[in-house]
This record gives sequence, structure tokens and C-alpha cells, in this order.
Amino acid sequence: MPSKAKRKGQTSRTLADEGLLRGVKDPPAWFAEQRPLHQFGDAFRLYGLPSPRAAQVLGILGANGCGKSTVLSIFSGSLQPNLGASAPPKDWVRAAPVRTGIRSLLASQPRVASKPQYVEEVAAKYAGRHVGSVLEQEDTRAAGAVVVEQLELAHLWERTVDTLSGGELQRFSIALVCVQTADLYIVDEPSSFLDVRQRHKNIEWLYPGDRYVLVVEHDLAVLDYLADMVVLVVGAPNQYGMVSLPYRTGVGINMFLRGAVPRVTSAGELPFRETVLDFGARAPPQVGPCWHYPAAVITRPGAFRLQVAAGAFNAGEIVVLLGENGTGKTTFMKLLCGEVDPDGGKGVFERRRVAYKAQDPADLRARHAGTVQEALASAAAGELPPAEELELVATMLERPVSSLSGGELQRLAIVLALSVDAEVVLMDEPSAYLDAEQRIATCQAIRRCISRTGRMALVVEHDFMMANYLADRVVVFSGEPGRSCALSAPLPVEEGMNSFLAHVGVTFRCDHDSGRPRVNKPQSAKDRAQTRAGTYYVLNAVGED
Repeated sequence: MPSKAKRKGQTSRTLADEGLLRGVKDPPAWFAEQRPLHQFGDAFRLYGLPSPRAAQVLGILGANGCGKSTVLSIFSGSLQPNLGASAPPKDWVRAAPVRTGIRSLLASQPRVASKPQYVEEVAAKYAGRHVGSVLEQEDTRAAGAVVVEQLELAHLWERTVDTLSGGELQRFSIALVCVQTADLYIVDEPSSFLDVRQRHKNIEWLYPGDRYVLVVEHDLAVLDYLADMVVLVVGAPNQYGMVSLPYRTGVGINMFLRGAVPRVTSAGELPFRETVLDFGARAPPQVGPCWHYPAAVITRPGAFRLQVAAGAFNAGEIVVLLGENGTGKTTFMKLLCGEVDPDGGKGVFERRRVAYKAQDPADLRARHAGTVQEALASAAAGELPPAEELELVATMLERPVSSLSGGELQRLAIVLALSVDAEVVLMDEPSAYLDAEQRIATCQAIRRCISRTGRMALVVEHDFMMANYLADRVVVFSGEPGRSCALSAPLPVEEGMNSFLAHVGVTFRCDHDSGRPRVNKPQSAKDRAQTRAGTYYVLNAVGED
């Protein structure tokens, strides 16, 4: 369970107490003698720069608004740091307060291949052009055939780039980077729009040989799988950002989950979050009455068929739905909320009062003409949600819903679903559009709400660490995506995770410091041993860290 109290043995001082939230005119004491690397007017300052190494993947982890995009812009050459002045110095690389290795890399003017955060930019750039012709033109490494096969792009060869779906466009964007010859590869959020299997199978092709690679990733299991080292970018969104020293990936992720970084000028840790995300053993949920449902078949236009095994959901528990894209998870959600009927007709499934957070929250702009606060009040019969859930949207209560970004709409949609008077809460991909910090807050809010209210909750989630934290039981979807699929009855977590991961071909062990699931490196001793034993998900044993 998430820790609500201060950490045992620690002071209550946080980044806010150190001055990080006071605004740029009053910098924190521990930054006072440092020169910012870059400053945007009087609005934001970035301190420090990551130190990538050749032949390693360096992960960048932190909240949105703390400088990750600024870091990538500096390395790509699209932004010259001003070192806190009104304009960049003539030779900013020589004058910048950075390590010698970074200075040498930047001074060499490296060739850069970059995948943007928003893949819609790629669709716009290559609109009207065929996938195959673009990849052939950009393939300066003679790696196209292998990359196309591994990223499952062969069937898209004749499609135009602007007609690709989100997941297809993401895989194409990754391929576009992989086939280019570069000294530095920059990859911003490679796992977005991909399911668990695609995240772990496809992204391994970003490994660079002897090149430099920077990756921003919010899915911590993917980051753990992909990166050799990690830096944290912490601070106050849109005010300050500080880049930490590099740490081994496991150490850095655990530091992020603890919500604390080593102090800059003294011993000990400086918390940047009030709570810890704890993956340790927790008590079973206090379950209430069940919602029993029968076996059923759903046939959808386009010849998709979904076989539903009979089962039951318990009040007070969270059931996570695991499966590849196209296996029927959203269809099953729509069945439960009455938007889709089984082949036997409406009377087959007992109806319950359901709150449904759809996969894409964009329709909230059309449904709510007023402010965020007004939308929440209308959903909860005039009352605002409890403070624990309200915290997810606290900074935007007075904003018009129509002005919200994708991530802000997602947080609003989550709080709306938790606020409605319903017996069952259905959430389709709550982590989409959220940064790693917001995912932690969302996990904690969902679990607290379900525990407090005793509702049933079903969650579709591709972020494996988030799914692991939320799940009391698991439903596994299998079959041929888009054609014929089936879903299991709710299973115990270990049984369900093992069943799912056996299909994905990825093994997880338990991290001995945090208790979180850690993905094993492909073909490592632990990966081979667990695969031979058929134990793809092991939470009572530790592996090589």
C-alpha cells in the first residue's frame, strides 16, 4: 500500500521547503552558487545535463515540465543554452557547467537521429508517402530488412504514413530511427500506443552498438528493460528542473519510487514526493458481494469474435485486464457498461451502475462546456471528490475543460470515474498520456478510492508495473488479435501474470530493495532459468540486479 506518512527516520523537508517551489526569483539555497544551464525568460531554469556514454542507453526519468524536453533539444542541437543570460554565449559548449565528456560530445557536433514524443509530427512530415519508400530512403545502415521484420511492419509497406494507427505509427517512428546512421540516438517515449508485448519485443532494437542513446520513458518496466543507466530530472514543473547524476537503472528507478534524491551539498536524501510507491506484500482486499456473469460470445462487425468465460468480480477489489492490442479488452469493457450486447441479447448480462473511463478522453471537451471544477461537481451531485482524488486535478480546477491537454484530460477523466455514484468503475488505459510521476499518483488514488468505497474496479493497463501495483486479480485475453480471442475468468495475480507473460516471452523477478517486479535482460541466466521452469513471473525470489 502507498505510504501516507513521512518516511520513518526522515525529516519532513521536501523540495518545496528547500525553495524549489518559490519561483525563479528566489532560487533554492542548494542552487544558489550554481549557474543554470538554460533559462526561459523568468519562467523556468534547468540545472545540469545528463552524461551519456558510448555503447550504453541512458534513460531520462522525471515529471513533465521539469526539463526533459529541454535536455533533448540541447542534445539534438535545436536549442543553444543561454547559461542564464539573455542570449547564448558565443561558445556555450566551452562555458557550460557540464562534465568534460558531455562537452567533448557536444563540441564534436554529432550526427543525431531523433524520434519525437508526438508521433503525429512524423505522420505530418511524411504525409502521402508510403512506409516502404520512406524506410528505404532513410536506411543508411542497411538494417531495413531486419528492423522491418522485428517491428512487424512488412504488412504496412504499401500504406501511406498518414493512414497508420497510433501503434503502427509508433513502430514506424522507431524503425525510422533504427535504420539511420548517427552518433547520437534520441528517443522520446517509445512505448506510447504499444501493448506489453510490443513494448518489450520491439524496443530492444534501439540498442546502439557503440553509439550514444538517450531515451525518455515513463513506463518504468520498459525503462528497466531498455536502459543501462538512468538520470532523474526533478523539480517544480514549469519552474525548476535539476538533472541528477547517472545511476544504475535499478538504483535510479528505486530512488524515483522512494521519491528522494541524494542531496547536492550534504549527506542524506532530499524527498521530492510525500509518498512512496510500495510494492511490498499487502493485505488481501476486504471483498464484498460478487457480480456473477455467464459465459458469452460477442461477434463484432468485421468478423471479430470474443469468447467470454463465466466468472465473478468482487466488490472492493481491482481486476486488471491483460492482453495484446486487438484481443477484445475494450469490447469487454463496453459489454459490462451496456454499450455492446452479447450474441444472446440484452438479457444475458445483469446490469450494474457503471462509471466508465474510455480509452481516449478527448470527448470530455465536447461534453463539458465549463471548468474542471464544474465538471466534477456535476458528476458527483454537486460535491467535489475527496482530497485524495482531487489532488490529481488540483492545479487546473479553474481551467475550462476545453483548454486541457491530453494528459490533463486523462487525469480529469480518472477523477470523474472515481467520483460518480457507481457500483463498478471501468478504466481503459489510465496511464496513457501521463508521465511517471502522474502514474504513481494515479495508482495511489485508484487503490485508495476502491479500498474506501468498496466498489469493484476493472482496469485495462499496458504499463506492467502499474498493472502489477493495482491488481488483486487478473483476467487474461488471448487469441488472434482482430480475429478470434478469448478471455479467462479472473485469476490469482501470479497465475494470471504467468499465463500472460508466457505468451509475451518476457520474465520478471522481484527487486530485493523495493519489491517491484523487474524485467530480466533477454537471455540472462535468470531469464533462461525462469523460461525453462515456466515461471515467467516470480515475486518471491530475487535475481541479478
